[in-house]
Amino acid sequence: MDVGFEYLSGLGFEEIGLKGMEKFQRYDVLKDLLIAEDRVFGDRMNIFLVVNSIMLIAFGQFKVPGFVIPALGVVIDLIWLYVGSLTLSAHNFWRDEMLKLEQEMFGENASSQGIVTRRRAFYPWLGKITGFSSTESLAYLLPLAFMAIWVYLLVK
Repeated sequence: MDVGFEYLSGLGFEEIGLKGMEKFQRYDVLKDLLIAEDRVFGDRMNIFLVVNSIMLIAFGQFKVPGFVIPALGVVIDLIWLYVGSLTLSAHNFWRDEMLKLEQEMFGENASSQGIVTRRRAFYPWLGKITGFSSTESLAYLLPLAFMAIWVYLLVK
């Protein structure tokens, strides 16, 4: 089974023989990659949140021409959306690979033994209704909310 490791070309996975690993070893590697991607996602979202917060404070405190900080805020939020989209794409890639491997390894027991499959069963009811996970909400809704603030301040 190919677990999408061509996606990692140049990272040295061929040298360590990841393609020849047992399923449980590949599962551990994928789990670690997914955890690392979650951490990177959180770090990136925190950086943009702090930058937007500081800029909002600066807008209220300093006498800068009224369009400079909001225009910069819109640009930063567009970058935030792009970075969030890329990070979410990588996160979804690794999650989907783990789901495939869980189905292959555990079969019908994946819902009780698989980490990702079991976690999906506990999605909150709002996530099930909207189809948005918390990760997707952070990647799209939060930057759009800040962008709405900046656009309002820009046209005000």
